[in-house]
Amino acid sequence: MPVSSEWKRARDEAREHAMELLESEGIQSLPVDPFGIAKSQQLTIQRIEFDSGNIAGSTDYTESGDFIISLSKAITYEGFLHFTLAHELGHCAIPNHLKYLFSDGMPHVSEMGDSSSSIYEYQANSFAGALLMPTDLCKEYLGRVHDQRGIGLRSIRMLSRKCKVSYTAAAIRYVDLIDEAAAIFVSKNGVVEYCYTSPLCSSWFGTGVNDLRRGNALPEGMLTHQIGKDQSAILQAKQPRGQNVSLPEWFGGTETEIYEECIGLGRYGKVLTILLPEKKAVRKSGWKTNSERNLLPLSESTVFVEALKEWSYTGDMEDYDEPVECCELCEKEELRYHFNIENTLNGNRLWVGSQCIDRFKISALDEYGCELDEKESKKKVSTDRSRLIREGEKRAVKKLLHDLQDLDDQFHISNFIKYYEERGAFTPKQLATIVWRVSENKLHGRGHGLKMTIRRQREKDQLLEMQGWRVDRLWPYMSSSQKKWCGENF
Repeated sequence: MPVSSEWKRARDEAREHAMELLESEGIQSLPVDPFGIAKSQQLTIQRIEFDSGNIAGSTDYTESGDFIISLSKAITYEGFLHFTLAHELGHCAIPNHLKYLFSDGMPHVSEMGDSSSSIYEYQANSFAGALLMPTDLCKEYLGRVHDQRGIGLRSIRMLSRKCKVSYTAAAIRYVDLIDEAAAIFVSKNGVVEYCYTSPLCSSWFGTGVNDLRRGNALPEGMLTHQIGKDQSAILQAKQPRGQNVSLPEWFGGTETEIYEECIGLGRYGKVLTILLPEKKAVRKSGWKTNSERNLLPLSESTVFVEALKEWSYTGDMEDYDEPVECCELCEKEELRYHFNIENTLNGNRLWVGSQCIDRFKISALDEYGCELDEKESKKKVSTDRSRLIREGEKRAVKKLLHDLQDLDDQFHISNFIKYYEERGAFTPKQLATIVWRVSENKLHGRGHGLKMTIRRQREKDQLLEMQGWRVDRLWPYMSSSQKKWCGENF
């Protein structure tokens, strides 16, 4: 678990180069866009299909000495794509990497889930983390998050969303940034793959405790061990309620209570865990008090009702696929959708819930940047939220199909995806197959967004030919008009 002095120096050097690049690009807000940086640095970026499905990216250079970075088309997750590009940027930016990159005369390749013992790969990962999650910007953000959520896994998930990186990348950077003792590790099949600790974690060590190293078996009875045995829970990225456990159960040493939280990492089949000395209480206060405290420092006016008039809804919005965010104005938790408001006088921004825009009568802007009246502003926010919901349902359905295919490689989804993209729904036979597979694989609660179409006669015929019990299983996914049609024709 402790990092050697040589690797610490390598890590610090990589972070310095990342900071220099951020300063040269004038980046002062989150998230950091690695594609924008690559374009500014006049690097060539391309998406290709590698011969090996295990390759995430590669770096090569032309005869004129220009870098070419290739990213795998197999990467569909934005966070992983961003980190892969930032990793390759690290290889380009750290001077002593050139000899390493092309030592064999071939393009350098980076593998997915690379946990190699190469100090150069460790440096590139450190560079990527520092580039995508700059120290000062992230500490400022986490300061607000910790006031609202406390330290722990939910704050890691918020950092992940804010910086558009994976949970794992956010967790590794998180323990470097916080002023608390904490350890995070990733495990698979009950065995530790790697572990990182915060600078203050030395308070846990040096008292006879054991390091949690790669290859160590997880202690039985812990949340992590339980989730690790449930592939369905991992695939659904379930996060059970955290629990207080004894430090000796994890590391040995003296009797001390610590707090364990974990979450499944989806199709990777792994579990991310964070261990903390204790679960700290979160400050609680009313929504109006919170709103005044958060808005006034970013406004020109010192009077709340006047300060509100400085702000407008920009039309920028985010769907986080699950309720993990909070309103940066009133601090309401468990928001899935965020809407961006901007101060028209100084350019400051906040990500808030739609209710705060309506509650405080914050005006929206039309496509030309003109201010809308109260009625039209409410209509725009409502319309935008509805669009987010529809788009989120489509993503959820496609992810469900991919997850089902991961569980059974004999289930080919290309025709399902094609039909869904064309029609926005499935035939009765297709839907029956999906519903059955969801049930067989115990992916409970994953049917949200599934829809059936019976506009064509052959689709109606499929439904009419089904046994009654199969029709009953499709009933929850039918529209009211489809249910009415079934009542008239069965």
